[in-house]
Parts: sequence; structure tokens; C-alpha cells
Amino acid sequence: MKTYTTDASGRLCLGKEFANKMFSLNVKEGNIELIPVQVIPEKEAWLYKNQDALTAVRQGLEQAKQGKGQPLSFNLEEDEAWLEETEKQSKRTHK
Repeated sequence: MKTYTTDASGRLCLGKEFANKMFSLNVKEGNIELIPVQVIPEKEAWLYKNQDALTAVRQGLEQAKQGKGQPLSFNLEEDEAWLEETEKQSKRTHK
């Protein structure tokens, strides 16, 4: 077990391997627990709650890496309307 000492301001240096990482800090009964975290914007969180959509996105990214697939035509107004409706449905489903 390695021990650390805080400085005069109460700061603790964990070392370069932890540089620029975000943590959740839990303090309970004098114990401190640091949990590495990543933050997902609320507007994007629905994707990680919808396994079918996440699988489709990952599959599409893999196909794109392999140069498969064809460019799609799109209608910005229709696509935005679809996205708004999908987000509304997701919010109703995950309340």
C-alpha cells in the first residue's frame, strides 16, 4: 500500500498517470473513494439507454471504417423532426 500526504491546502497529488482525468469523489465515514468517470451530455444519453440504437451506431461506424456503405441523401427538416420525436419518446420511456 502506498501512502500520500496532502499539502498545506489539502491537495493530494496522485501522479501523472491520473493527469487530466475526471473523478467522482465519495466520502463516507472518513474514507475517500475516487471513481474515474466520463460525463455524457444529457442530450446524448438516450443513445446509451437504447441498446438497439447504440448497436446500430457502432455497426455503422465499423462499416464506415471498412469503407462499406453508401452516402445517404437526407432532408434536414425531416431528420430534425425525427430526432426531436425520438428524444421525446426516450424521455417518456426513461422517466
